[in-house]
Amino acid sequence: MAEPFKVEVDDSIREFARKFSSELGPALTMGMLRAAQQVQGSVNEVVGLRLNKYGRAKGRLANSFTPGPLKTSANKFVIDVTSTVPYSLIHHYGGVIRPRRVKALAVPNYSYSPIIRNNAAIAPREFDPGRTKLKFFPPVSTAPGRLRGYLVDKNSGELAYTLMAFVKIKPTNYLGEAVELALPNIKDEIESVMKAAKEAAARAT
Repeated sequence: MAEPFKVEVDDSIREFARKFSSELGPALTMGMLRAAQQVQGSVNEVVGLRLNKYGRAKGRLANSFTPGPLKTSANKFVIDVTSTVPYSLIHHYGGVIRPRRVKALAVPNYSYSPIIRNNAAIAPREFDPGRTKLKFFPPVSTAPGRLRGYLVDKNSGELAYTLMAFVKIKPTNYLGEAVELALPNIKDEIESVMKAAKEAAARAT
């Protein structure tokens, strides 16, 4: 699981929580959850707009972020928003991806529709050999480098995957963009919780 990023309230809201602790309860939990869901929705939007410019499958990454439970300690309220895919942070910070248990990375050609399932690219091993057969072609040049060859549809001749020794990922800061996009809605959600707590306190007096 990738390192989480957080939805956390500041000192002014902590002071408010101490003052209206009995009125907050479930309202704070719901408000923080909705705030985290705003971040989650922004990630989906930014991944679709930002990362797709580089030809990356957006479905698996965008749908991998989920908010966790509300955690409280010493008047601190936090919800972690985490991704279940291991490459979520490298698309944010940038870096180099190398194969681990195989000799080369299979970089998908997203315009080749048979490899796309649920808005994400499948791996070569997930192909049904009875329906689609892939043929290996070595690189034209024998000089050492990143390129290791190609996997091509045996029937149509379409490129399915480019085989690479490693892939360099440019930093995108997509998580930062997602948080910035969500901030106005997060503020609205927290202010709604505070307003509801004040109204509840007024009714109780």
